[in-house]
Order: sequence, then C-alpha cells, then structure tokens
Amino acid sequence: MTIKLIKNNFAKWITIYKSNIIIGFGEVKDLFLMLILLLLSFLFLLHKKQFISKFIILLVFITIGNIALVQL
Repeated sequence: MTIKLIKNNFAKWITIYKSNIIIGFGEVKDLFLMLILLLLSFLFLLHKKQFISKFIILLVFITIGNIALVQL
C-alpha cells in the first residue's frame, strides 16, 4: 500500500519540495549564487588546495543542508 502511494505521488512531492527549497533561499538568484559558489570552490580546490576553498565548500554545504532540512 505504501509503495503504491509513493509511486503515484512521487512527482507531486518532488515539485513541492523543489518549490519549497527555492522559497527557503528567498529567490532563484540566491539558489544559483550558492550553486555557482559551490562549483567555483570545487574548481579552486582542485587547482590549489587551500583552506579558504575548503571553508567555502563547508559553508555552502551547511547552508544548503540547513535549508533542505527545514523544508522537509
């Protein structure tokens, strides 16, 4: 019974969850800013392994994780 309900409503839940995450960031621009910052930090980490890039990656993951946890 539970699996049938999950299969029938999974697409609806995902769209609601995506919209809630965007609302949690405030705007789509903020979400894209975090994703771009995460991507650039990864590239900088691959190029030069410095503490600042690790720190930025950690902060972005904490921010995204916090918003995802609150939106559940």
